[in-house]
Amino acid sequence: YQRRVHGGENTKENPQKQKQQQDGENKKENQQKQKQQQQKQQQDGENKKEKPKLNLDEAQGKEKKEGQRKNEENHKTKDNKKEKKDENKNQKPATEKENKPTGTLPKKKVTKVIDSDVHPAIRRLGMLYQNHSIRGGNARCIAMLQAFKQMIQDYSTPENKSIARDFISFLNKPIQYLVNKRKLSVSMGNAISCLKHHIQSITDSTPDITDDAFKKEIFQYIDMYLIYERIIFADRHITQHGASKIVNGDAILVYGRSSAVEMILKEAKKQGKNFSVFVVDSRPHLEGKGLTERLVSEQIPCTYSLINSLSNIISGVSKVFIGAAAVLTNGSVYNRIGTGLVCLMASQFHKPVLCCCETYKFTDKSWLNSLSNNDWADEEQLMMATDTNSNYEENNLIEYDKNDNLSIINMQYDLTPPEHISMLITEVGMIPPTSVPVVIREYHLTISE
Repeated sequence: YQRRVHGGENTKENPQKQKQQQDGENKKENQQKQKQQQQKQQQDGENKKEKPKLNLDEAQGKEKKEGQRKNEENHKTKDNKKEKKDENKNQKPATEKENKPTGTLPKKKVTKVIDSDVHPAIRRLGMLYQNHSIRGGNARCIAMLQAFKQMIQDYSTPENKSIARDFISFLNKPIQYLVNKRKLSVSMGNAISCLKHHIQSITDSTPDITDDAFKKEIFQYIDMYLIYERIIFADRHITQHGASKIVNGDAILVYGRSSAVEMILKEAKKQGKNFSVFVVDSRPHLEGKGLTERLVSEQIPCTYSLINSLSNIISGVSKVFIGAAAVLTNGSVYNRIGTGLVCLMASQFHKPVLCCCETYKFTDKSWLNSLSNNDWADEEQLMMATDTNSNYEENNLIEYDKNDNLSIINMQYDLTPPEHISMLITEVGMIPPTSVPVVIREYHLTISE
């Protein structure tokens, strides 16, 4: 029994041992195969690494050669460009300064007008505009209307034409000539539009009017309506309204020079009111100097200062009076550059700002900034406006016109938002800036009536 059992056990144990031996051999074979595969992979990796090294070395050599070739070509092109620049510099005309654009905005195209086709009075006026010898909206407008009167007086109607129909087209040339010399102000544009509308009304009513009757009618309209009623008579009403706002003990701040503000201060002094004036001025025109001299001659105590000390003066001011070159339909004031800074400082210190302006300067236009419709003056005005104690010859910007990296901007006007204006003093009365569209509708849009 034991033999059978043991024999059976032995018979059972033998196949198990065989299986174990086979499994062990299989494992060894698998391990050997894995080692062989790993060795092959290592060899393949080494071969791959060696190949790109050779390619990189070759590529680096090629790149070096190409870089040297490109550098040589660049040096040659640079030398050629320098030679061309030198040739162009030698070939540039003496009027290079005129061709260089000023400021950051491109200049508009100018339609040329031959000087011989323009009346001598218009040419003389254009030179005064260009040199800024005539300043101020009222002064420029009156000078233009007086020159138009001289031109109309010497005008002779061509054959087979009527003066009423031919004169409007004849008037366009002198207007364009003045525009080429200096940009027209809003007041001048409104006066020209009123004059053209009146000429058109004459042609519609009496197309066969004689030359003498036509000239007499135009002269009367220019003198009585455009000059007297819209400027002189309006300034008288503005003077009365503005003087009523000045009381004893006031400290009035004015900026630059405004004819309406000057008349208000003189009228207040004639009424026996005791007040003082702070005149704030700015370069390059320094218009406040002349105003200060005239006010001091009227026994008005004045303090003269530049705009850079405005923050120290504004706290002792009771009111601010400013003029206006134009008032837009949204209530914004278009005036001498620096006015916006004065009004902003006054509103921050809660000082009332009173703007004195005639209604013929109101316009139905609305501008978003001061750049699109500004008057750009000559940059030499800024470069020459130096201190008398400084030596101009030692100024580094003396050859600014030859420096391509430098631009000089000499803006003449800026735009003041209506929220910084407390009141508009006009011949119609004292109105808020929000009432400007009403005045435009009543006075400008009903000219035909």
